[in-house]
Amino acid sequence: MGMKNIKMTSRELMAALIRLNNISQGKTADLAGVLRPNLSNWSTGRDNALSIEKQLKLFDVLGVSYGRLCPDVVHRWCVREVEEVALVLGEVLDDAERAHCEFWPIQNFRYPGCIVLRISRSSKWIWVVMYRPLMAEPPQPINAESLRCGIELREVIVDNGTWESWLPPAVLEPVSFGSQINSLIDQFPYPNPPHQYFDDMELPEGQNLVEENQDQIMERLALTAEELKKWDEILFQAKVSGKDFDEIVKATRKALDIRVLGSRLK
Repeated sequence: MGMKNIKMTSRELMAALIRLNNISQGKTADLAGVLRPNLSNWSTGRDNALSIEKQLKLFDVLGVSYGRLCPDVVHRWCVREVEEVALVLGEVLDDAERAHCEFWPIQNFRYPGCIVLRISRSSKWIWVVMYRPLMAEPPQPINAESLRCGIELREVIVDNGTWESWLPPAVLEPVSFGSQINSLIDQFPYPNPPHQYFDDMELPEGQNLVEENQDQIMERLALTAEELKKWDEILFQAKVSGKDFDEIVKATRKALDIRVLGSRLK
């Protein structure tokens, strides 16, 4: 993981945070109790247009306190440019936070390619909901690789109503939000593809697979593209149904006619 090598100025950071918070420059000034012309003049290069105190108030409105991401709110970022998010995270998180933050991809039909980012700081959690505006073209993915930090965790399915309830700018209490996302993760375990379950199945009595050619065995076990597509469709339906892990595996095996290892070798 490369270290950040581009330093944003205070003006660039504030402009990026305004875009990510999906509000206007004028609204930001109003919320911070700053005159709109003063913020406009400062943003175009007039240093004396805003005192340091006023700048700190503006950053606080945008979720950043003394250069660090605030831990007492759930941040909602509307991501139009992934590179901009990577630069902002490089400024508002320290190296340890960036290295160990957790990405939970969100599967939602209305807002594809979104994530929840969880950041640990002094036994507290900082939450960032990153969503996409509705776009015609497939966007660059928001993940640990594109943002150059953190680790990828399991995918979470979120229905439209729940996901959209997380997006409005009203403050969502972090502990409550953490409980919601954790319960969703527990509710939707993500099974592995079918071939990874073969080792758990009973072998036919008297059959010695060790003596067989391993390449031939793997070739016979390999799933076709059509089977993989069908697996994905069945798996998704099983997950959204709310069934537990064992039920998902059992239903999927039955639908794909997967019984025991020996049945695929005949």
